[in-house]
Amino acid sequence: MKLLLEGSNCNNEDEGDFFDDLNYQFDFKGGCFKVEVKNFGWNNRSGVAYFKANKLTDLLVKMLPNTECNFKLYREKKILKLQNYHHDSPCGNEWYHIKKCAESTYEKNRR
Repeated sequence: MKLLLEGSNCNNEDEGDFFDDLNYQFDFKGGCFKVEVKNFGWNNRSGVAYFKANKLTDLLVKMLPNTECNFKLYREKKILKLQNYHHDSPCGNEWYHIKKCAESTYEKNRR
């Protein structure tokens, strides 16, 4: 597994610059995505969701919990793996597996 980048969505003055840098730094091909999460939150839930995003930061805003998060993004073959740290997962047990999917699959499964 190769570490691609580390980041945070924590509020600060340079958040806009950070998101621009993140999108620039990571060559993200937009589209439709299937995201599987394991050990989500304090009760360690698992689940699947489908998203459409043009930029990496758009996808992160949609899939991460609405709290201050620090994360590490890895690539393993064609899968992006994101390890997320926040107040309900301080040890980084929360993992997201992000895979591209067809638009027809997204349309069939989105909520």
